[in-house]
Amino acid sequence: MRWTKDLAAEELMDALGIKWEYKGHISVDKLRITESKMNNARFGDPVDPDHVMAMAQGMENGRSFPAIVCTKSLFIMGGNNRVDALCLVGEGFVDAYIVDGTTTKDQIDEFCRRDNRRHGKLNTEEENIQHCIELHIKYPKKYPLIRLRDEFLGKDNKKAYAKLTTAWQARSVSDSLTDEAVDPSRLTTGALAFLHPLRQNKKVLGCAARAATKSKLNDTQVREMVSGVTALNNEAEKIRHIGQYSKRQHGSREKRKESSEFRRKITQVYNALHNGGKPHTFKTLGIVDPDEIKEIKKTITTMVRMLRNLKKADS
Repeated sequence: MRWTKDLAAEELMDALGIKWEYKGHISVDKLRITESKMNNARFGDPVDPDHVMAMAQGMENGRSFPAIVCTKSLFIMGGNNRVDALCLVGEGFVDAYIVDGTTTKDQIDEFCRRDNRRHGKLNTEEENIQHCIELHIKYPKKYPLIRLRDEFLGKDNKKAYAKLTTAWQARSVSDSLTDEAVDPSRLTTGALAFLHPLRQNKKVLGCAARAATKSKLNDTQVREMVSGVTALNNEAEKIRHIGQYSKRQHGSREKRKESSEFRRKITQVYNALHNGGKPHTFKTLGIVDPDEIKEIKKTITTMVRMLRNLKKADS
């Protein structure tokens, strides 16, 4: 096998202001392999065993591979899969780009997130979205969402941009809610995103999030509640609106529960009669006393007459 220059890595390092030099024949034993796998290039496993095996076979067959990228202390910034493949084939040396000692943690962070998508197991769309969010939160001016969309998800990919925007809004709200002692995991990504317009006032945001979790509001209801809140100017009015909306939805849910319970009982009575109206069929209703069953049957007979009369009156 032989090592080649990685022009894309060189271009990215230059763009990030990272000074580097190309060095050959670096001992693999000196690389900080275990520690390097803790970098932020991937949210899942740092290396893909299947890809490593395929690379190892390629190395044995004489394929060329791009040089890895390391810090001066030989922490691997890009190339964990290639180094694991080297270890499998028993190759003891590697070519590498060694970045200057003045390289900052932020520069390493940016490089890892942006470069390692090109090698090893490809990131899923969700993983790319998470990388975009991390870069935007850390460096908002440098990495607007639209630029990150173009680089990570494809230029003019409107569907992916909508997902990215929603995920970023949800993450932004989640971070704010931790300060308000609210567990964001109890809300859906959609609900968190709909709460985003309230993030400037953490008191109102926390109040809305607590109302949404307590009243078990769905995404549509959260959006409706927030729409009403944003139309108000006074903080007290906003909080009052949240309380009133939550109370209304809670009351509606209780009414639906009562209605559902009534339908359930009617169904049980129907099933008891459908099965012959024998004493044992009323056990599902918790009724076992013979006299009580007789009274129930009389009541049902009366109800049937009443329904017939109502039907005649309607016709």
